[in-house]
Amino acid sequence: MEWLGAIGGGSFILASLVIGVRVLMLARRTRELPEIAMGLGLVLMGGLSYPINVAARMSVDLSPDLRVGMMLLSQLLMWLGCIAIGVFNWRVFRPQARWPFFLLVAFASAMFVIFLDQCMTVGMFAFVDAREGIYRFSIVPQGIPYVWGFIESFLYHRKLRKRIEFGLADPLVTRRIGLWALTMGASTAINWFMITLEVLNIDSATAPIAGLFVGPVGMVCAVSLWIAFRPAENSSGSAVSSQGVA
Repeated sequence: MEWLGAIGGGSFILASLVIGVRVLMLARRTRELPEIAMGLGLVLMGGLSYPINVAARMSVDLSPDLRVGMMLLSQLLMWLGCIAIGVFNWRVFRPQARWPFFLLVAFASAMFVIFLDQCMTVGMFAFVDAREGIYRFSIVPQGIPYVWGFIESFLYHRKLRKRIEFGLADPLVTRRIGLWALTMGASTAINWFMITLEVLNIDSATAPIAGLFVGPVGMVCAVSLWIAFRPAENSSGSAVSSQGVA
C-alpha cells in the first residue's frame, strides 16, 4: 500500500505548495498577518518539511551527515510552520484573547525541548536511521495547531451557517471556513494515527497500514484545501479576514 500513501502524501504536498504560494502572493498585496501566517504554514509544513523528512529517512544510500542535515532542515521548517499556523489560528479566530499566545509558546517550546533531548542523548542520526529516541513523539506537539485549527474553524463554520439564514454571512466565506475545518480535521486524524503507530512501535514510513490510512485521508486534505482556495480572489478582497478565511 506504499503507492496509496505516496499518492495521498504527494497530493497534499502539491496542494500545500500551490495554495501556500498563492496565499503568500496575496499577502504581498494585503500586508495582512493572517495571510502571511497561513501561506507560510502551508508551504513550510506540508510543502517542504514533510517531503524532506521522508527523503531523509528513506534515502539510506546517502551519507549519515547529509541525512541528519536534511532532518534538521525538515524539523526547523516544521517548527516554523507550526508557529505560523498557530499565529493564524490566534489572529483569525481569537484576536482579542491572550491565552492563544501562551498555547503557542507551550507547543513551540515542547517541540524545541524534545529536539534538544534527542540531540543530547542518542543523537539525531539514531532517529533518522532507526527511529530511536524521544524525537519519535515530536509529532504530539506538532499536532496541536491542527486540532486547535479544526476546533476553531468547525465552531466558526457552524456560527456562519446560522448567520446565512438571516443574510448576515457571506456564503463563500462560510464554504471556505468549512473546507478549512475539513483540512484541519483530516490533518488531525493523520497526526493522531501516526502517534498511535509510534506508541505501538510501528514505523509509519514503511508500514503498509500507514499508506492505507494516510493515502485516502491525505487526498481529503489536498482536495478540500484546493477547492477552498482555488477560486480567484477579488482584487480588493482578502483570502483571510478578521472573520476567517474569505
